[in-house]
Amino acid sequence: ARGVNPCCVLLAESYWGREWELLQDGFDFATDKAMYDRLADVDPDGLKAHLAADQSFQERCARYLEGHDLPRAAEALVTAEQHCAAALIAYTSAGMKLFHDGQMQGRRAPIPLHTWVRDGNETRDAHTIHQYSRILAVVGRPEVKDGECRACETTASMDGDPSFANIMSQVCWDAEGRATLVIVNYSPDKATGHVVVPRDALVSDATSPVPCTRSFTGRPSAGPLSEAEGAQRVLLRDLMSNEWHERDSAVLAGLHGGAWFSLEPWQAIAYEMSLLPMPQPPPLREE
Repeated sequence: ARGVNPCCVLLAESYWGREWELLQDGFDFATDKAMYDRLADVDPDGLKAHLAADQSFQERCARYLEGHDLPRAAEALVTAEQHCAAALIAYTSAGMKLFHDGQMQGRRAPIPLHTWVRDGNETRDAHTIHQYSRILAVVGRPEVKDGECRACETTASMDGDPSFANIMSQVCWDAEGRATLVIVNYSPDKATGHVVVPRDALVSDATSPVPCTRSFTGRPSAGPLSEAEGAQRVLLRDLMSNEWHERDSAVLAGLHGGAWFSLEPWQAIAYEMSLLPMPQPPPLREE
């Protein structure tokens, strides 16, 4: 095939844990049935272990929530909140993104393979359409499409609450310092815990929407999160709800156990991360 068309991309439909074997056989990508099963089974521990695999493998996985021989996502994932949480985990992970016809409209009726004709009487779900419009805006960001993607460590709160195990988190960034932090409580219960962002994640103030009302120093170039307490504040803008928060860069990088979050069942967050401008010290007064 590549002898006829060098740009040909070969995608393998994989089952029974054979993704790596198929990639070694020459396929460019393999469908990630392992991730699908863990999302369908609500298995956060299994998801974390799967996403801890080598980055070269992650980048060649094709993530999906529906297929021609699988239940519709709107049926398999039970609630709209779980559907949104699963979609944010799957489609912000490294690799190819696959969307099935009707998935983003919340369609529930399967499409018969022998006719491939959709039920014309089935209505579209407005809430699912709205949620996917937000998810696609996140997935389309340059750092999510083409940047680095790493899993973030999650640890227990100071009270030892074990619900932190249900929190999934990953960060995507690019060389320009654009960064997106994804945090999802993939469970039907409330969860609390700390999130630790890898220190080599690059963040800049390039996307900061905060106006400078005072005299600030020059714009910092993209750089890793500071390890020094109080060195820099990071603005977190939730792209799913447009809410705003601030965290110290050293805390995000692991100081005091990491940044603490309390999440409702199935809550899914995608934070745009940007550095807040550093104020200049006041000039010395001459006596």
